[in-house]
Order: sequence, then C-alpha cells, then structure tokens
Amino acid sequence: MKILGIWAAIAAVISAPANAAITVPVNANGTPDLTVVLANAQVSYFTGSSAATPFLEEALRTECDVTHGSPIYKFISSTAAEVYICSKADSVTNFSNTFLVLHKRDGGGSINGVKNALGTYSNFVDMTSATTVTSCSAAKNSISTCTGGNVTISATAQQADVGLADVDAAQFASPLNGGVAGTAGVTNIPIAVQIFGIVVSLNLRNAMQAAEAATGMLPSSCASGASKLGSVRETEDCMPNLTSNQVSTILANNNFTDWTNLTYSGNNRTVSVYDASGALDTAAPANSNIHICARTAGSGTWAIANIKFENAPCSGDSQAFQTASSQTLQNETAAAVSGAQKLIHSMRGAGDVDSCLSGLSTGANIGTFTWYTTGVQDNVNGTNNSRYAIGPQGTDRNTDLSNDYRFIKIDNASPSAYNIVAGRWTFFAELIAVSSSTIAYPPANLLAADLLRLMSQPAHIANLNALTFAANKGLQTWGKVAGFMSVAPNSRYPATNLFTIDNITNTGYDPAYPVSPYTHSKSNGAALNHCRRPALPGSSVSRTATTITPAFYPTY
Repeated sequence: MKILGIWAAIAAVISAPANAAITVPVNANGTPDLTVVLANAQVSYFTGSSAATPFLEEALRTECDVTHGSPIYKFISSTAAEVYICSKADSVTNFSNTFLVLHKRDGGGSINGVKNALGTYSNFVDMTSATTVTSCSAAKNSISTCTGGNVTISATAQQADVGLADVDAAQFASPLNGGVAGTAGVTNIPIAVQIFGIVVSLNLRNAMQAAEAATGMLPSSCASGASKLGSVRETEDCMPNLTSNQVSTILANNNFTDWTNLTYSGNNRTVSVYDASGALDTAAPANSNIHICARTAGSGTWAIANIKFENAPCSGDSQAFQTASSQTLQNETAAAVSGAQKLIHSMRGAGDVDSCLSGLSTGANIGTFTWYTTGVQDNVNGTNNSRYAIGPQGTDRNTDLSNDYRFIKIDNASPSAYNIVAGRWTFFAELIAVSSSTIAYPPANLLAADLLRLMSQPAHIANLNALTFAANKGLQTWGKVAGFMSVAPNSRYPATNLFTIDNITNTGYDPAYPVSPYTHSKSNGAALNHCRRPALPGSSVSRTATTITPAFYPTY
C-alpha cells in the first residue's frame, strides 16, 4: 500500500492551513497508524556524526508517544540521510506541537556538523520523494522503517539546528580529515562520551580465536561451536586480542599488507591467523591481502581512530591511515601476489561499514558494498571472494550480531564503559555540538534543545545502554555497558548537577550512572583537544583538595 502524499504536504508545514490533515503512514499490515495535522508539526534538523544517530534515535523515543503503540516512522535515502516522524509524548510540555519531524544527515559524517557552524549546509531528505514508499515494517525498538520506494535528498541545502561531531572541530582543519578552514571560530559543546572499538570480519575473528586457542592464549572452548548470541565464542573471555602497536601497524599506510604476518605464540609454537589448510577453524580466504573497512575523510570515527592509533594529525611526522574524500571501494589487482596489497574501502556512514565488513567476511554483495565479480580469486572453501577485514566502529553497533563482524580486545581490554572508568580503554571521544555566531547553543528549536538535553543526561544514557543490552538478550556480556557515557563535569555541566565524585572513584563502573571521569579537555571543559591523553578534568571533580583516581579494577 502506498503512502499518500504525506511528505509533499509536510514539506509545506509552515504555510499549511490549520485544518490540513493526512493519515501517515501505513504499517506492514496496511493499517493507518497516525493522522498528522500539519500545522502542529515541530520540525528539527541535525547533521554530522553518523555514529551518534542511534543515540539521537534513543532521545527521540523519549519525545515520541511510543508507549501507546504508535511507532516512530523512519525514511532513509540512498545517500545516508534520514527523516523520522511521530506523535509527541504527553510528557513533553515545553512546546505545544502535536507531531514531531526530525531530519538527520549522516552521509559525510562529522565534518558536516563543523561545516554547518561555518555556513556550509547539508542536503536533507526530499520529503516529496517519500511518497514513493510502499510499506513500513513492524516496529523494532519503537522504530518502523519505511521502504519500497526511492527516497532522495533535496537539491536545496538547509541550515541544521544542530551540527554533531565525534571529535573537536579543530581536528577537521587537517587535510587528513577534510581540510576545513575557519575551525578556530567555532565552539565545541561536549554532549556525551562515545565509545569506539576495533572490529574484524567474522571469519578473521574466528581465525584469531583459533590461533590464540592453539597457543594457549585462549581456552580451547573459544574456538569451537557456532558464532551466535549465547555461545561461548561471543563472551568477553573469548574476545581475541591485538596490541595497540599491532593495530597501528595493520591500519597505517605502510608495507604491512599480508595477514599471514599476524601470528600468536605459545605452547612452543607460533601460529598465523591465516591458515589456508583449515586446520585452525575453517579454510582461510584464497587471498591474504589486508582489507580495511573505514570511513571517508571528514568522519569523526576515522579521525579519532587516526588520533588514537597513529597520533595523526597531532604529529607532523605520523604515518596516518589513508582514505578517500568520497565513498570508494578498492578492488584487488587480479594478477597481484596474495598478501601484496592493502586495500582501504572508504564508506559514507557507519551502516556502510557494517555492509563492508559483512560483505568481505561472506564474499557477498551486502547493502552498499558491492563485491568483486564471480571468478576473481574464488575462496578455496567455496565461498566466493571472502577476505579478512578490519576497521573502527562505535561499540553500540551490532549488539545482536546480525552483521558478520565482531569487536576485539586491544591491549587485553575490551571496549567497554567500565574499562574507561578503570583507565584501561582510551579509544573514546566526546561527542560535541558545534556552535558559532550563526548556530546558537542551546538551539532555538525546542525539539533540538530537548534532544540534546536528553543526550547529556546520565539517566537517559543508562536507558540507552540498557536498550543496547536488551538487544543482545543479555548474552554478550561485555556489551551490557557499551556505547555511551555522560561527560565528566565541566563549565557547562557542573558537578553539582551531574554527579558526585563518589559515583566514579574507588568503586567500579555503575551502569545506572554511566559517567566517564576522564576527558580530553584540559580542565573544566576548557580547550577540548582529542590529541591529549584523557585525564581527570581538574580539582572541581572532587570535593576534596586531592583528586582521587577511579579504582583500577572495575566491579560490574
């Protein structure tokens, strides 16, 4: 059943007559779910960080009337832009509109959030194009995805109410991250902490587990059984490990191109993760080239990975990762010797990285990732063109293991919130709202202001992390506290309004109060710079003269 004229009408929301009404949209059973009076729609625009989109969606759940069975409807363009529509929850009282419309632009990543503050705006979903959509799915976590048509973006750019970035705006002045001029003229407003990790394709994860089990680094049970929720292979104890130096070596633009060179030693033997014989787990891909599923220049995820593992652009002589400015899939040279190439696939958004890793693991065309044509170096075990792949992702992703990739440990620590509190995980970043003389903070748009307020609150973040845990049915143990945290106190979030020091020191991580005691700010929110090692933000954190570092060993 086709959705009738909804978006063309909503596009004219400002001038629509007060009595204009449409029924939107239809669910998978063809039943109308929502009648929207156009003059009563509060419309907001966000651009920037794609890693933050699930976080933004969770805040929107609070604003929408999802408790009465009316879902949030989500429309997605092919160029990583989304629009959401819902009826407002009764608990939202600071504006009178009955309906909410939220636009989010993911494509291009964090750089768009910075550019928005400097006067270069994003293109959002052309709402008239959504009239081509034919059905909406059953709701998952209160969101119904509408598909079957050709949703496109508008030809006219729109100033966003909020621009989000995964790292401070100054990082995007580097050509490595897009080369944006004028970043000194914007202000970084810390909203929350985003936790990132290193992921590997499922076939590589299994090979790493098998190699570590063969050398006594992991129990033998970690290399047996199906890869699914609830299996021992998916527990924190069975997560394979790389050192920071190994990650740097694999990702950097150097001559390390061959997975056969990644080995583990123990039990008087050395084992490579690349074993074409299949003795470790299953037969390895026919080609041992290194594939990296990454993001385009301007992605905050890519920027923070460069900072943490390559010190780039923080140091002029760093050996940064290489990436394209636009989405690019690199193909192997068919005649090249196996293990002679390093190929970086630059993807538009975090969802595209999901597709890249899954496509490489399975040898299939998945989502936006179109793999090689049949016949190019087929895999020896019959799976066409699979490869081993690696890349960075936010830890709130793939909690239900629906994609064929997994997170790994770095320096024997899992990418969890409790390891941030323990000081053992530093691959995180402060999500920021970018403001300037033309983009105010808090934003004038009341829906945007509400969403940012929710995204900064520890209690709300705890709800999001609980939802993440529920999505993996409570069986992926390290993930129950993964994803997001509240920022340490600073001038915009005083300690008296956020948390007391007793919540985070000399105790373990509290999932009901997810606050990071560490920050990339020098002190009290000043001079946010992700090139710094994260540290406690100064004496204002503590009620005593001496700041006490959090307990090293977490309890959870």
